Amino acid sequence: MQDATLGGTGAGEANTVSGNIGVGVTVYGSASLVQGNLIGTNPAGSATVPNAGGGIGTFASGGTLGGPLPGAGTLVSGNGGNGILVSGGSGLTIQGNWIGLDASGTLDFGNAQSGVRFESGSSLHQLIDNIISGNANGVRIEGASNTIVLTGNRIGTNAAGSAALGNSGIGVEILDAPLIQIGAGGQGNLISGNGGRGVRISGSNSTGVLVRGNFIGTDSTGSFDVG
Repeated sequence: MQDATLGGTGAGEANTVSGNIGVGVTVYGSASLVQGNLIGTNPAGSATVPNAGGGIGTFASGGTLGGPLPGAGTLVSGNGGNGILVSGGSGLTIQGNWIGLDASGTLDFGNAQSGVRFESGSSLHQLIDNIISGNANGVRIEGASNTIVLTGNRIGTNAAGSAALGNSGIGVEILDAPLIQIGAGGQGNLISGNGGRGVRISGSNSTGVLVRGNFIGTDSTGSFDVG
């Protein structure tokens, strides 16, 4: 799809995109809007029906996957590749989606690779208020640069942030990617319950990375061990 709308927040507007040989949805161009869909599950979000190549692949600049309104988030779970793969482009907002869970927010319907992966050439993207759990890795940022910002996400817990629903590998991995921001004052991420490290930063190009205001290894209150 290019410069288009897939789904919506109204009754009957959601699409179920599942069981395909390749990627469920591929986004090109700019200003596309993807909201309220189920990608990789049945229409109830209660069983997986995987897209073999992954959930969403985007090569776009601008546009929104999800959004802040009730019902805007897309369920991207159970797919054979990455939940969401961002390759190049700039200015994309990924907000309010559930990636790797069932529709109840309590069961592991993980994608086979990363929940969200940013590849080289990606810049100025925002990852806001998503639940990213149950996947092989939570968020992987490799070679991307120029202020990719992660705020308000729950990575490795159930939707409530009260118990582990871990990504089997690393919660957030930054590899040779400069100028990445994980959290901000009052807008930190919850990164807990994962099988590997909570946050891993490596590579000689991973300069200017900011990690601020997050809960790493606790529940959403910061009071209990969900390490």
